[in-house]
Amino acid sequence: MELDFRTRQKAAPYLFLLPNLLVFGIFIVTPAIFGLYVSFTEWNVLTEPEFTGLSNFIEIIGSANFWTTTGKTFIYVFGVVPLTVALSLFLAVMLDKEVKGRSLFRALFYVPTILSFIVIGVTWRWIFGGNFGVANYVLELLGFSAIDWLTDSTTATVMVILATIWARTGYFFVMFLAGLQGIPNVYYEAADIDGTTNLQKFRFITLPLLKPVALVVVVLDTIEAFKMFGLIKVMTEGGPGDATTYMVQEIYLTAFEAGDMGYASAMSVMLFLILGILTFTQFQISRRGVNAYE
Repeated sequence: MELDFRTRQKAAPYLFLLPNLLVFGIFIVTPAIFGLYVSFTEWNVLTEPEFTGLSNFIEIIGSANFWTTTGKTFIYVFGVVPLTVALSLFLAVMLDKEVKGRSLFRALFYVPTILSFIVIGVTWRWIFGGNFGVANYVLELLGFSAIDWLTDSTTATVMVILATIWARTGYFFVMFLAGLQGIPNVYYEAADIDGTTNLQKFRFITLPLLKPVALVVVVLDTIEAFKMFGLIKVMTEGGPGDATTYMVQEIYLTAFEAGDMGYASAMSVMLFLILGILTFTQFQISRRGVNAYE
């Protein structure tokens, strides 16, 4: 009887996890495995998948369009991630102090994270649209010329980067804030006794102790930037031309407009490999930094 009780006690956590595991298996693992299989086939949904081996991957490697899209994606990601991490860390440090209206500012900075990317994209397009945008209307009232915010390739890329930063900074700001509040105050008190400056405390106490949080923030932000779709789709529709058509947008166009599911799945696998390599590299860099600090 005692053995049965212990067995049930050990099995209880897995039973509670079972619904989530089933959902994860059905909606995440199974489609991922099927997508991997499809990447080795030629399939347009209407016919049976025809196994073609590595032909899709060979075509991708030799495709100038794929590498051009990948390059644009990296420019977008490298524009988003460093600025988002730096801004969220700066806001967390500023609002970790006892300042007037701290709770209000914390709430305001977090608000964009609860909005849908579709809503954010529509809002930014409404503000920075060419003919009917609020920003250009205000500029013309002030006597300035209208700016091609979303119809010039360079400015469209910049605006997409800024919109993404605005949408995601609040989320990572909360993560950094939680990390800051987890640092024992005794370290700062000891530093005050030694007469260190605020900059020295930030460099030698705050940053080293925030490294685990910073790693998580960088990894999550990188992954989210690579798979950003809704905001860009609504805001620029990948334009002007294909200036803001990144890897996820290209996969969508290939799969659902061109109808080439096999090639699109192969691009998805390539995106997965790129994210895996970047994540592994980030963990290795972080580990070396911790070892050097120790």
